[in-house]
Amino acid sequence: MRFAILVVAAALLCLGCTNMALERATLAQASSVADLRYSEVLENLAMVADDPAVLPAYSSIFAGTAEISDTAAANSTTLTLVRASRGAVTFGMETIDVPLSRNIKENWTLDPVVVPEKLRALRCACRWILTRSGDSASDSDVHLAKYKPPHGCGNRGEDSGFYFDVMDRLNLIPPDWLHVGRRQEVPHDACYHAHCHDTYVWVTPDGIDGLTKFALVVQAIARVQIDTVYFPQPVINTVKVVKQWTPESEVKPGNRTITSTATLYVDQEGWLVPNATTAAIPLKVRNDNIGTNAGLRSLISTSSK
Repeated sequence: MRFAILVVAAALLCLGCTNMALERATLAQASSVADLRYSEVLENLAMVADDPAVLPAYSSIFAGTAEISDTAAANSTTLTLVRASRGAVTFGMETIDVPLSRNIKENWTLDPVVVPEKLRALRCACRWILTRSGDSASDSDVHLAKYKPPHGCGNRGEDSGFYFDVMDRLNLIPPDWLHVGRRQEVPHDACYHAHCHDTYVWVTPDGIDGLTKFALVVQAIARVQIDTVYFPQPVINTVKVVKQWTPESEVKPGNRTITSTATLYVDQEGWLVPNATTAAIPLKVRNDNIGTNAGLRSLISTSSK
């Protein structure tokens, strides 16, 4: 009876410990999101600082899981000794073995940026932070600024391309928050640092505000729906054409006039389009890798066993 009570008490104790451990693991995993994003941003800045022509790599955190499994068992062994001289039975030894094990599993599901225009915009943003000059470096059709129609051309012109509208936010980032140098120059109080070959970048406590603002710009570029940043946006006009005619076989006195009505959708260039919201020539024919949607969407699932 005592043994059964002991096993039940141990099981209840393990259950409570599992829930508390799962709570701690989930909170720790959630708090690691900021460190992951900061590290990604600094790694890209270090690569671009070492070689401005390098292609950045950035992945949004789309989903995460935290799982804790506790296993408990109880084994009892009793060794008895019989004394033949008097026929008495005595207990020589009794042992109990309660092995416990805990399995902790944490992971993030990442959504890497694969759209070429986004990758070029990320490189342009990194190069702008390092030099604080220019709009989009050498990528002529990728712009960090907001689209402005050419004067006198309405919404048309030759300045077509992808406009990510982050230049105003970049200008609000204070200067001198990012430091670039060699390994021996990295101070002991650096909060975050990264390197590529012999080029090191780091951020001290007074530069966290700049790092945070730039990380938000990078996230905005990575998660935007790419079709929405291409300008000039197509303007689709709806044209309704009504034509009346009488077939030659029906041209007889007293016959009614046959009327046919046709509704056409035409864009600003005069091209026929299938409906009022579709361009004649799609801006892009590939699928954007954005998880289930382009919004800032993350999910953490937890379970205990």
